Amino acid sequence: MMDRTREPRATSVLDTVILRSTLKLNSITAIPSSYEAQVWAAANGPAESHDFVQIGAGFQGAIFEQLGSPLAFKKEHPGNSQLRTSLENEFALHKAVREAFDLYDSSINSQVQVPCLHGLIRPDENEFWSNSLGKFPPEYQNRDLILKMDRILPLPKITRRALVSYFHPTTDSKTAEGVYSNPESKHCLVRTYLGTSKPSSAHLKPNNSFSLRNFPLTLSHMSKENLNLNTHLLAEKNGKGLCDNALGRRHKRRRRGIRARHESSTTTSSAREQHRETKLFLLDFGQCDGVDLLEDDTEDVYQAFKGAMVTGDNQLFIPHLKKTPELWAAFRKGYLMAGQLIIEKRGLGSKFSVEGFLGEYEEYAEDFLE
Repeated sequence: MMDRTREPRATSVLDTVILRSTLKLNSITAIPSSYEAQVWAAANGPAESHDFVQIGAGFQGAIFEQLGSPLAFKKEHPGNSQLRTSLENEFALHKAVREAFDLYDSSINSQVQVPCLHGLIRPDENEFWSNSLGKFPPEYQNRDLILKMDRILPLPKITRRALVSYFHPTTDSKTAEGVYSNPESKHCLVRTYLGTSKPSSAHLKPNNSFSLRNFPLTLSHMSKENLNLNTHLLAEKNGKGLCDNALGRRHKRRRRGIRARHESSTTTSSAREQHRETKLFLLDFGQCDGVDLLEDDTEDVYQAFKGAMVTGDNQLFIPHLKKTPELWAAFRKGYLMAGQLIIEKRGLGSKFSVEGFLGEYEEYAEDFLE
């Protein structure tokens, strides 16, 4: 099997046009949807009658959907509740971020979405577990905490098929159909890696086969002449969103990074048609460290934010200030605009300077970024 880190070879003009159109931020695609027909039918019956189907997995737990429900269910791994990455902690962080976006994003206009929360299901909620435990896959039939939130719909079929054709070209129609029909490929969200041009192999399946789940779209892919996605707009929006998350929250936490995912369903005109809008999402708040804008020393806050921006996966989402200075400038512009507005609204102008912080970050990153 080909591995998806390879650069795409020749692909059809139609596939390229589809990707350029449907991956564009805020683009709307009207599509016939067999999935929507199933959801519509399921919604008219008892949702609890359907099994929970795994659509993702991570360090803290596994993600499930239930046909007929608009929610995603994040089920904690056994033992994670005792760690600082617990879902209980993530729920508080997610709630604080959502509140910050509700307060400031209408003014900032980051166009970054934070899924709504719908509560927790605890191990002692006997009514839920007696009805639902057996509907999870066998390896997940234990009573662990569940976090409920809005589900982010995967990219539509037309886009997924074009992604397979573009990034996994093959003359074997059976191979192409097998990749496209793989259940993991159906759960396709895209990570927009503005901080790297290197093809990623981090999310390959264990057998090194191609999958669209959490697909890494690198800067080199987005900037190709035939796709030519507006990376400067994405960088500016990411800067605003990351700043809203960092400076807007009232709780003593900071986000490790911003993850851009596509997309959200905006309207459904019938049981068999959807209008899908491509959006950026901020999610996964479980691995965070704490700062307090009101109580902590200014330099301690600056140091915490600088460290978060240059370590781990965060480097993948933030433009590299030396390798792509124009893209960094767009990110910086968004961060500065959002930060100045938030600091003014929170009355913290005497304590924090967003321009000063960004200047410190640029000096700091010169030493730490390769």
